Amino acid sequence: MELAAGVEPDSGGQWWVHSHFIISGRQSGSYGRPGDGKAMEHISLYRKWRPQALCEVVGQRHVTDTLANALSGGRLVHAYLFSGPRGTGKTSTARILAKAINCDEGPTATPCNTCDACVSISQGTALDVIEIDAASNRRIDEIRGLLEKIPFAPTAFRTKVYIIDEVHQLTPEASSALLKTLEEPPGHVIFVLATTEPHKLLPTIVSRCQRFEFSLVPTKEISRLLGQIASREEIDIEEEALGMIAEHAHGSVRDAIGVIDQISNFSGKKVTLAQLAQILGEVETDLTFEMVDLIAERETPGALALVGSIVDAGKDPRRFVESLISHLRCLFLIQNAAKAEEIVEATEDHYQRLAEQSNRLRRFEVIRLMERLGETHRQMRWSENPRVAIECALVKATKLDADISLEGLDFRISEMEKKLEALSGEAAGRVAPQRQAASEPVKAVRDAAAPGNRPEEKVEPAAVDEESKESGGEDGRGRPPTAEVTVREETRQAGQASVSDREKARRAWAAVQAEFKKLGKMRLYAILTKAKIQEVSGGEIMLGFPEDASFQMDLLKDSGDIGLVEEAWSRFLGEPVSIRLEGLRAREPAPKKQKGQAVAPPREEAGGRRAGSEGRHEEPGKEPREEEGPPEDAPEGAQKSESETLANHLKEQFDGEIVERENKGKS
Repeated sequence: MELAAGVEPDSGGQWWVHSHFIISGRQSGSYGRPGDGKAMEHISLYRKWRPQALCEVVGQRHVTDTLANALSGGRLVHAYLFSGPRGTGKTSTARILAKAINCDEGPTATPCNTCDACVSISQGTALDVIEIDAASNRRIDEIRGLLEKIPFAPTAFRTKVYIIDEVHQLTPEASSALLKTLEEPPGHVIFVLATTEPHKLLPTIVSRCQRFEFSLVPTKEISRLLGQIASREEIDIEEEALGMIAEHAHGSVRDAIGVIDQISNFSGKKVTLAQLAQILGEVETDLTFEMVDLIAERETPGALALVGSIVDAGKDPRRFVESLISHLRCLFLIQNAAKAEEIVEATEDHYQRLAEQSNRLRRFEVIRLMERLGETHRQMRWSENPRVAIECALVKATKLDADISLEGLDFRISEMEKKLEALSGEAAGRVAPQRQAASEPVKAVRDAAAPGNRPEEKVEPAAVDEESKESGGEDGRGRPPTAEVTVREETRQAGQASVSDREKARRAWAAVQAEFKKLGKMRLYAILTKAKIQEVSGGEIMLGFPEDASFQMDLLKDSGDIGLVEEAWSRFLGEPVSIRLEGLRAREPAPKKQKGQAVAPPREEAGGRRAGSEGRHEEPGKEPREEEGPPEDAPEGAQKSESETLANHLKEQFDGEIVERENKGKS
């Protein structure tokens, strides 16, 4: 029988003690004054359902399997370090290890829990298993007293086990005093250190221990354990309530079992989800789902009404925002994680509802809501009226015109793009049948014109019916006007598609140049500015470099940066792109006329006039007048000057060539 921590006197001056004992391997207890007939048989459920074997430890298979193999193989070490969050089984595993070492059938991985060693360790009365709370025995004097007793041999068991809980609470002097003994303890001593903050321990202590990291217990395993305890304790509890308790515990089994104990005392044997939410101060899961649905549907009045009902019910607005952020995080993980079911802490039914709701919101909307609610939660911490902060956040999230920030403007633009895409899809669906109907006459004409479909008999030419021509019948080429219009329309649409592709490529090309400039790749940017888009054909784009930029073109080919350009261009264009580089030649001058070539006859203009070589207009039917030269009696210099003037004029008129003419009447 285990004695309690203290004794108390009754009204008559007599002393009484309260104790607890083991029933069928499980702790139960009673305490009361001797002879008064009053007993309290209930103890805390987390103490009653403390695991008594390694196989009963929940969610720590990596620890229990390793210890079981070490016990079975006889490979125990002198010091162990158990670290991890609270309520994950560190101290319970240390006690199970002490029983497994000192059991009459041991060392064994499955202690019997019936021998004197197992029973005394479970009751806490074993003299050779010493549990020390380092938080209250943290000074060097207590550690020195402990070290003085270590050399003594065990009194009843084969091995002494020292369990030091919260070992990080030891002072630096006490830790240094423990260090030497921890490094080389006697053969009959094993240390088990437990802590929630291993980073506060001296590295020299950690290096001398075999460390085991206890992890948070998954929600599904906690919910399964709670269901078993509720069934054994005859507690009627809703399945949704078990899930809420498991999520509220955040991986701590002790906290979860303590909540079941508390809620059973509050509501008797029937536990409902509403009662549980009232005790824990949590927001019902249905309310968070409803709020996210209202945000997705842009229902501002409904969202504000739901906030009002939550506040009127006595819920803390801050806690509601925390629940919303946690809910949105689950949606975010489902949308982005590879194995979200292993990351999201939720029951199976809850996870299915989350997966369905994640399809109603886009990824950037979930991220935007999480960031906005996080900022709102920080504002609510210092606000005198937290309800106003959450209401403003919900209005901004559901009303596009209420958010004037850059993020709000970006969201509005994305919404407009989404609507335009939907409209373009509907328009494409209406145009496709029209194109198919218009292409049928063209196909019929082509099939009729095929060589295999032509009749072999000789067709006599017949006069064309004037009436059929006037009524829009077949034209002279044997093609119906409808087919001709359809072909012309398809040609026009193909030209428009080509222009559209070229325009898209041009815009993407400008974005590519801007990106490389922004990234600081000025050499590549300078090379790309010399290139011009020449041709767009499918996924291939031809870039032309002028003749004076041939060096830049060769540099781009040899540097290997063409792959970077293709990758960036493909990203902006939305499809794979292959770039081909070509050099552009300078424009060649017009072909020169050979000397002695006859002058082209003057062209005839409208009205029957002919234009002379000098731009003079002459009347039809008249011979063109000859060029009047200088008078014969003119001075020689004047004649030469006029000849040079005429030569220069002819040179300008005939692109630098002088054409010789014979004067009439002169030899």
